[in-house]
Amino acid sequence: MRISKYVPFLEAILPLALAQYSTPPPPTNSTCSVDAYQCSGNTFQKCAADGIWQDIAKCSMVARCSAQYSVTAGRGGCLPDANVSNSAKHCSVIDERRCDTNNNLQECADNGQWGTIKNCTKTALCSAEKTATDHGGCYPIEDDHKLVHTECFEVGIHRCSNGKNSLETCGDDGNWKTVKQCKEGETCKINSKFFDGGQCLPPSPVSPSEPSPGPPKDTDGEKCSELNAYRCNNNVLENCGNTGHWPIHQWKEVKSCLKSETCMVSNQYIKGTCVPSYVPSNPYPAPPAEPSPAPPKESSPTLPVEPSPTPPKDTNGEKCPKINAYRCNNNILEKCDNTGHWPTGYWKKVKSCLESEMCIVKEQFFGCLPSYVPSNPYPTPPADPAPGPPKESSSTTSTPTLPTPTPPKESSPAPPMDDERCQNTQARCNENMIQTCDGEFWSAGSSCGKDNVCIENCGRKMCRPYCMNREEYYTVVGDSNNSSTTDAAPVVERSELEACDRPGLERCMYDAPVRTQSCTNGTWVDKEVCPEDTICWADNDGDETAECAPMPEIPPQVNKTRSESCDRPGLERCMYDTPIRTQSCTNGTWTDKKICPANTICWADNDGDETAECVPSPGLPPQAMNARPKTESCDRLGLERCMYDTPVRTQSCTNGTWTDKEICPEMTLLNAYKKPGLPPYVRSASLSARSDWPTEPCRPGHFNCDSDRYSLLLCRADKKWHFSKKCLTPGDCMVDGPGQAHCESGEMDPPKAKRSECNSGDRACDKDRRFLFTCNDSGNWDEAFQCFREGYCRPDATSPLTCAGWPLFDDNDGACKSACEGLYYLYCIGVSSRSVFG
Repeated sequence: MRISKYVPFLEAILPLALAQYSTPPPPTNSTCSVDAYQCSGNTFQKCAADGIWQDIAKCSMVARCSAQYSVTAGRGGCLPDANVSNSAKHCSVIDERRCDTNNNLQECADNGQWGTIKNCTKTALCSAEKTATDHGGCYPIEDDHKLVHTECFEVGIHRCSNGKNSLETCGDDGNWKTVKQCKEGETCKINSKFFDGGQCLPPSPVSPSEPSPGPPKDTDGEKCSELNAYRCNNNVLENCGNTGHWPIHQWKEVKSCLKSETCMVSNQYIKGTCVPSYVPSNPYPAPPAEPSPAPPKESSPTLPVEPSPTPPKDTNGEKCPKINAYRCNNNILEKCDNTGHWPTGYWKKVKSCLESEMCIVKEQFFGCLPSYVPSNPYPTPPADPAPGPPKESSSTTSTPTLPTPTPPKESSPAPPMDDERCQNTQARCNENMIQTCDGEFWSAGSSCGKDNVCIENCGRKMCRPYCMNREEYYTVVGDSNNSSTTDAAPVVERSELEACDRPGLERCMYDAPVRTQSCTNGTWVDKEVCPEDTICWADNDGDETAECAPMPEIPPQVNKTRSESCDRPGLERCMYDTPIRTQSCTNGTWTDKKICPANTICWADNDGDETAECVPSPGLPPQAMNARPKTESCDRLGLERCMYDTPVRTQSCTNGTWTDKEICPEMTLLNAYKKPGLPPYVRSASLSARSDWPTEPCRPGHFNCDSDRYSLLLCRADKKWHFSKKCLTPGDCMVDGPGQAHCESGEMDPPKAKRSECNSGDRACDKDRRFLFTCNDSGNWDEAFQCFREGYCRPDATSPLTCAGWPLFDDNDGACKSACEGLYYLYCIGVSSRSVFG
C-alpha cells in the first residue's frame, strides 16, 4: 500500500500531535513595558529594552519578593522577614556578598544564611564591591583592586620569588612560604589564576639564527610587571614602561636623586619624586646619665646608694624627656610612654621598619616610608676635633642631624618645653598659647587665657598670632564698623629672587612654609602654601608640576576606612566626616584630593560633570553683609527662622523686624520653621541627643553604630558619640572591632544644591530624584531631605513636588503609612504651593 496518499493527512495532524510536547509560542501581548518590574515566584524581574523579563535578584528562603511599587516611582526587591531583618546571620538576596567582622568574604546561600568563601590575611582588606575583580575578594590595603605578586593578601594564592626562583604560597599570617624550589636553569611561573599554583618550566631552546634580543639601551634590562608603576633603585627614580619594546615591560630611569635628596614613591606606586633627606633618627635625645665610677676592689666602705627603679619590660630602659614624643632609633619607631610607671617616661617600641623602609619623624609625620632606598638615611654629624669628651655634651650616641643648617661645634643647650623644630621669624598658636621660634625650637609660649582664643592670623608667608576675646570671636564678622579692625598679615618678600628659564615649570620648596613655586617672568614665584598634614609633591615627567598632597602615611592606622569604589573617573564629591575634604574618582576608588582649611566648607556641583571644592563657610561675603540693611522687616509676629551666615543662629519676628534669638553652639543643627501652613522641618537640636546611642564616654576618633545599625557614629573631642553618616538601609552599619565601624553597602551623602539664587518656597530635586531641596527665606537652597529611593522626589495629587519616606508603603501613592523617621532626614513632609523646579 502506498503511503503517499496519507501525506496530506499527516501534514494536517502532525502539528497538533507535537503541540502537547512543545512550549507554545508566546502570545502577541506577552511583551512587557520597558523598565517595568514584577515578581516571578520569589525572583525579582525587570523588563529589558527588548521587552523580555530578566532576573534581577533571587530572594532567599527568609525573604519575599515584592514589586508593589509603580514603574516610575522605584523598584521593589527582596524584603527580609520581619523576624530576622536585623540578624547579622541572615540575608535576603541569593549570591549577594559581604565582608564580615573577621575580614572574610561571605556569600548569601539559598537558605538565607551567610557562608564564608574567602579568608583574607591580616595584611589585606576584604571587599565585596560589585566593581571589584571577581565580584569581591581580598586586596592589599593600599592597592586599587589590582592583584599583584608582591603582596600576600589572600590565603592560598601563589607567586614566584625572583630572588629564590621558587614557587611560594600565601599563609594565613600574611607571610609567603616556599612550596617548590626550581632547579638551576628552570623558570618559576604561576598559572593564570593565583589559586591554581605554578610550575618550574625548563629552559626554552633559542634558535641560533634568531639570537634573543638584548635589553633596550634606555633601560637597565630588568623586567617589571605593572605598567607605569614607579620604584626607587639605589636612589634613582624608575618607571615601568614598554615604549619601543612592547609587550615587554622594563624599568627605565626617570631621575637620579642628588646626594642631599631621597627617592620616594607613593603608597599606590603611581608617582614618584626626589625629596630632601630628612631623617633625625633620634630627634629627642635623652640626657646622658652621670657616670658613677665603680669602687676599687679594696676600698673603704661607702654609704649605701638607693638603687634606681628597674625599667618596665616593654621598653628599652632608656628614659625620655617628653611624653607622647616619637623618635627613630636604628630604623625602629619609638614612642615616649609612661603607662604603668608614671611620671617617668621610657622609650617604647611602636614599629620596626622593614629593610626596604625608612623610619621618619618630622613635624606631624612619623612612621615607615616604603619603597625607596636612601643613599644615606642616617647621616652622622662631624666629629669634634677637640680631644676628650666635651664638658657639656647632650648625648654620647651618634645622632643624625638635618642637612641644614650646620650644627655648631659646641654642644647646644637642652631643648625647651616643646621639642618641635622651627625656623627663626616663625610664630604659631599651640594649645591656646602664642609661641615664637627661638633659635630652632619653639619657645614655651604665653597663654591667651580661658577668656580668649589664639588666632594665628597667617598671611602669605608669615603668621602673626594674637589673642582675641572669646565672645568677640563668636559674634557676626563683617559689620561695617568692625570690618577693618584687624590688620592683615604682612607679606614678607624674599630678599633674593631665584632665576629660572622654563616658564610654567613648577617645583617644591621645603623650607618654612612648605609650598609650591612656578617659573613666572624668569623668576621662581610662590604658588600655594601646603596645609598642615600635607607634603609638596613634584611630578618629574617632562612637564613638571607640583602640588600639595596628603602625607604618604600617618599612623596610627586603627581608624583606616575601607576603600570605596567608584565608576566615573574624574568625578568629585565632598566628605563631611573628620577632616572635611574633597575626593575624586581615581583608578576606580574614591581618593582624598584636598583637606578643607578652617572656616571653609566642601561644596559639590551636581551638574553632570560633578566637581567639589573648598569654599568659604556659608553666608554672605563681607561686602554684601555691609550693604545689607541692619534691620529686616517681617509681618508675622512670633514667626521664627534660621540664619546660616556667621554665627549660625535663630531669629524671631518681634515688633515687625527680625531679631536674633539664640546663637547655635558648635555641632548643633537648627529647628527651621519655613512658612505658614507647612509643618516644621524637624532637625535634631543636637547631634548627640539620641537616647538610644551609647552614653558611656568614648575615645575621640572612634566609630560605632546606633542601636538599629542605620547610622554611623563618630566620637568627637567631647568624648561623646555624634552622628557621622546615614547608611543605605537599617542593619547596614557594621562594627569591625573596638573603635572601628563602617556602612556595609556605602553611605548616603545627600548632594548639595547648585549654588544659584532661588525664590523663597521653591522646591527642586537632584538629578536622580532622591533628595528634595527647598529655598529658604534668604533666597538660598537649604540642605536636602532624603526621599525613599530614586524617583521619589516627585509630584503627587496634592502637591506639585514632594518627597516620600522610608520604609513601608501600603499602596502606590508615595505616602508614608507607618514607621516613618524624623531624626536626621525628614521623610514625610508637607506640600508646597510653588511650581516644580526639578
